[in-house]
Amino acid sequence: MVTRLRPWIAAALALAIVGLGHAYLRRWGRALLWLVTVVGASVALHSVANVAPVNPITNPEGVPSVVLLPITALVVLSAIDAFVLGKRDRNRARTATVDRNAVNGQPGSHVDRQSGDTAATTGTERPPTRNAVPAAPEETPAVTCPHCGKETDAELDFCHWCTEPLPAAEENAVDGVERGS
Repeated sequence: MVTRLRPWIAAALALAIVGLGHAYLRRWGRALLWLVTVVGASVALHSVANVAPVNPITNPEGVPSVVLLPITALVVLSAIDAFVLGKRDRNRARTATVDRNAVNGQPGSHVDRQSGDTAATTGTERPPTRNAVPAAPEETPAVTCPHCGKETDAELDFCHWCTEPLPAAEENAVDGVERGS
């Protein structure tokens, strides 16, 4: 229930106090940005209109419309932004739940609110990525170490188990050619 109301709560809080709706959504940077924007615009408009700042709560008729209308527009835009962010977060949470259920082998069992049908998906899922599972690394040929008898990587010049040089590495050292260069 609270998840469905989250965008509306964020919008109402943003209308009450600029930035509070974004803070409710835990978008701290955006909350601070809206607060600084509205306060900065208010200060700038008061200085341009050459009007002394007044408290709009105690003296609403003292605020000129040149200042009041742009500030009201910014507050409404802040509330709309908080509402849209709340809806986006809610949709992402739903998609993550459906994806998690699909990964766990559970059916999505999402009820479509418009038609009442039970569907396996919500229609907002992202398509699976092509490389969702990392490819297995290419296997390198293995060589048996003559000293310890364990398999080791053929690309190495030594046995990583006993640290003895491999015969191929000794032959290359005698010929004066280093491997891997």
